[in-house]
Amino acid sequence: TLFVKAPRGVPFRGPILLGALAAAKLQFGDMDIFHRVELVDGQEKILFSVANIREPGTFDLSAMEDFTSEGVVLFMQVPGTFDGVRAFDAMVESAMIMADELSATVCDATRSVLTKQTISHMREEVIGCQLQQRVIKTAS
Repeated sequence: TLFVKAPRGVPFRGPILLGALAAAKLQFGDMDIFHRVELVDGQEKILFSVANIREPGTFDLSAMEDFTSEGVVLFMQVPGTFDGVRAFDAMVESAMIMADELSATVCDATRSVLTKQTISHMREEVIGCQLQQRVIKTAS
């Protein structure tokens, strides 16, 4: 999980947020949230998803002109149906693009500012989870 948080007291405006989501290669889809989709073996696979930081987490595209938000949350499931490291790297890349576009801050799951060390640690956790999955599959 990563967060892209707006500067305190300056929420993201809907149209500007939509531009940042597009720049980060995200598309609106299932559950009224955004997804990073990639073509794998001729099939579309969701790498990760992006929800509004405010409950219920959805976006109403017809109301984006008046929409504001303090941030968005990027999340993925590990293990998933896709290469977890590739999905994680894409998620970090998209979070950084959105932060640049929005003059925002990328934070980790504890909502602390994301550091290179935290990215490395999170990436290692994804790798560990994938290895554990392989061991389980091999044993069964």
